[in-house]
Amino acid sequence: AGDLIAREAGAYTCDPSGASLNLIHRRILCAATKELAEQISPLLTHIDYPHD
Repeated sequence: AGDLIAREAGAYTCDPSGASLNLIHRRILCAATKELAEQISPLLTHIDYPHD
């Protein structure tokens, strides 16, 4: 639901690694723009969670 709410509000959503969003991976990065998400992504510590 978080992805849908963010996109409806005009946010850009993707995987924190910068890849396309895959909700099975249980990771999401929300930013105002794609460019901002691309700047934030390298600053994050990426953690892999088991798939559902």
